[in-house]
Amino acid sequence: MTWAADLNSQINAIESANKAWTDISAIFRQSTRIVLLNKTIAKSGTLKLKKGGKLYISYSKKGEKSYISDGSTIWIFVPGDITSLQTYAASKGNMPKEALSFLSGFGKLRKEFKISESSEFKKVGEGMPLHLIPRNKSVHYKSLDALFGKDGLLKELIINNASGNISHYKFSKISTNRNIPDSLFNISTEDDFYDPLPQ
Repeated sequence: MTWAADLNSQINAIESANKAWTDISAIFRQSTRIVLLNKTIAKSGTLKLKKGGKLYISYSKKGEKSYISDGSTIWIFVPGDITSLQTYAASKGNMPKEALSFLSGFGKLRKEFKISESSEFKKVGEGMPLHLIPRNKSVHYKSLDALFGKDGLLKELIINNASGNISHYKFSKISTNRNIPDSLFNISTEDDFYDPLPQ
């Protein structure tokens, strides 16, 4: 089987897997190389998504911003600091890139991206490494290198930003279709600024 033929089967598997989940949760580790500062910043946190544009991203380090969206509104704040709250209409410009990748494209790879094999990952084993160039020129990144597991779900993601910065995410403890309640993706009481979502 040629790689091109195998690529089609890989794309089919990835699209099917990402159309199948209604919600997904993961722990992530993020490493971002900032060109202007000539330094790398490491972070970690929890990512929860639900179809319909719902998301929750919480960084584990104190003082880091959290992102919550119910699909129409996005709230950005530092947990425990009500004065830090920023509220926006949910749009691609306001969504974190790591969430957008899950929400907008992996269930329809052929429509959203030009696809080729990625050489960015070592010892991929049975993983499916893809280099993805967005067809939409208005996005804020040049390309993605994505490593999908045998189950078709994302395991690693490298975002090549238009600024020249490079962000590398590694996902673990991935679970799907746990019936996460919609209430977790909404800021409705003061307690929501203090109590993190279940890990």
